[in-house]
Amino acid sequence: MIFKSPLALLTGLCAVSTASILPRSGTGPKPFLTPDNGTDTDGIQGGSPSVASDGSINFCLTETTATVSDCQAVIGDIRANPGSLSVASGYCLNWYEGGCLGRVCGGTDAASYSASASWIADSLTTYALETCIADGRAGGISDCTNVGGTCGTYHFFLQTYAGGA
Repeated sequence: MIFKSPLALLTGLCAVSTASILPRSGTGPKPFLTPDNGTDTDGIQGGSPSVASDGSINFCLTETTATVSDCQAVIGDIRANPGSLSVASGYCLNWYEGGCLGRVCGGTDAASYSASASWIADSLTTYALETCIADGRAGGISDCTNVGGTCGTYHFFLQTYAGGA
């Protein structure tokens, strides 16, 4: 492309998409790995945990500043991963967007945990987002009753993201 004037050059540069050069507000589809040091389960709210038809145990946790829209973006990032997500026992895959942190953690009852990214995203949407985040509380899903611990084979969370990635 040949520009004949400075104005044409400026116009041509403005037409370039900035999507690839502007920083994201979060991780996007690629998570970061951290040790599973549990989560803040002080003051589990909303009564007794519920058990879903697939056997998962769902909890609403402490109050959160995470918003539905930020958590929807996190769930979209998780869903954008093709196939299965796998994480070793005692570790978590983490995604964040704005003020929401999504975590997929491997429990201690297996060497690793693996499940379809779409199933994880659906599980987070159905309970943690629509029941807990929508009510201003963090949400947890697990296959054991100690959702903040490391028992079972998995723990999923939507909670406040305060930075530090």
